[in-house]
Amino acid sequence: MPPSSADQPRPEATIRAPLGLVRLAGLLVGVGILWGGLQLDLIRDAEGFLTGAVALPIGLAAAVATLGLTARPGWLVAGRWAALALAGQGAMLTLVDAGNMVAYQHLRTWEELTDGVGALALLVLVGQAAALLTWGRGVWTRLARAAVRGWRGWRLAAVTGVFVLTSATLSRDLSDYAGELLLATLFQGLQLWSVAAAAAAVGTGVLAGVGGRAVRLLRGPDGEGNGRLPWVLAAWTVAVAAALSWFAYQRHPHVPDEVVYFLHARYFAAGLLELPLPPVMTAFDLDLMTVEATRWFSPVPPGWPAMLAVGVLLGAPWL
Repeated sequence: MPPSSADQPRPEATIRAPLGLVRLAGLLVGVGILWGGLQLDLIRDAEGFLTGAVALPIGLAAAVATLGLTARPGWLVAGRWAALALAGQGAMLTLVDAGNMVAYQHLRTWEELTDGVGALALLVLVGQAAALLTWGRGVWTRLARAAVRGWRGWRLAAVTGVFVLTSATLSRDLSDYAGELLLATLFQGLQLWSVAAAAAAVGTGVLAGVGGRAVRLLRGPDGEGNGRLPWVLAAWTVAVAAALSWFAYQRHPHVPDEVVYFLHARYFAAGLLELPLPPVMTAFDLDLMTVEATRWFSPVPPGWPAMLAVGVLLGAPWL
């Protein structure tokens, strides 16, 4: 999609102040939407805990923030499509019945899709589809042509089959599975279409600048060796894992394997490679703990318990 005249670069002096304010306003409004959404009873269960429906305000907040942050020459149109993709992804995740148990995930029932927060999420997806059908048809045509040229014959059929058949998990009732597969494929297609529209709207000049920054990030300022990316990814991984451990996993073990890892870490932190036998062995019948004549120890690979042992020494094994 070619950028409109409003999206063309202008002299920096004429755009710096207003677009800077737009970016700040978009970020603040996004934070406000997230804060307000978290207060809604619609996204909480009967006990007041957040449900998977929290994905909707997160997606909408990210969309508005993206609109603000991309208010700059060369990014305006791409930012609109990217914001649409974020809002649509949040809505799609809201319609997935993930739950808090280990189980296959499915789309919610039709009654849930058309009631309460499900209806709001469905409305977002309908709006996304309307926007794509109105302004993104050219992108879809180019995407389809590129797929046909790149994956002729059986390759195109294989890629399409994988895309469709992995959209939903199998169900016992084949009619339910067929309906869910159709709807899930449609939802995923909307997200793919939105991302393609965002990519197509980025100008070549902007891509060249992004490419240069990517090279510096990957290879460092001199273009050789490693840049900051490994450190950024490592920090991101630690931050996400810590957030999940604190907010989702209650900072303590949940399954038998984790109990043994924790015990393993505790005796590592005490400077031990094994434990003496407990006085009453039947009271300490733990999975993944080996009992020998004079010792008791875990046979699992020691790398992960060794990392946990650092947390034990720091008083924060969850970290």
